[in-house]
Amino acid sequence: MKKVTKQTRISRFIDWVLHMIGYTLVFIFVTSFFKSIYIDSDHLIIWSAIIVLTIYILNKTVKPILVTLTIPITGLTLGLFYPFINLFILKLVDWILGKHFQLYNIWIALLVSILLSINNIIMDKIIKNERFRNAIDCLYAQKLIESDVDAASKIGISKSGFSRLLNDKKSVSVDTLRKMNDAFGGIFNMPY
Repeated sequence: MKKVTKQTRISRFIDWVLHMIGYTLVFIFVTSFFKSIYIDSDHLIIWSAIIVLTIYILNKTVKPILVTLTIPITGLTLGLFYPFINLFILKLVDWILGKHFQLYNIWIALLVSILLSINNIIMDKIIKNERFRNAIDCLYAQKLIESDVDAASKIGISKSGFSRLLNDKKSVSVDTLRKMNDAFGGIFNMPY
């Protein structure tokens, strides 16, 4: 079994938060442009976040069952039926949240499910980007240096020294990065 490190858990949590923010923005965007989708406007951002969390829970519980049951029709339609599964999840959220979230037009709801799929693809591209991963590693390293002064002092890096390393990327040698990785127990994703 693969060992899950603290950095892996933090990275997964950041991925999840970014997906949730993206979904919330999709709902706010769609609500502002289409009148056939209603989200309680008293607390639009809060209700959008609640909708997204409900969708997340349903995607983890109900959606795998739906996907398994609809494999034949999804296969026959070459995957074109899959957005209708997302549509069903949206209608289920509509039913669960009652007056706070309502879908009046089935075609706009289908558009929302397609936009959510597009958002998912875009977020996956951003999250799997090497620069994004390196930025997360650098932020995590900075927090480690702040919290574990002994390990940082072993390799001669202070908080201000690490900030200089981040700002002047030309001065960061492979040797320094290896020392950092070794001092903190090999937690960083080093490609070399």
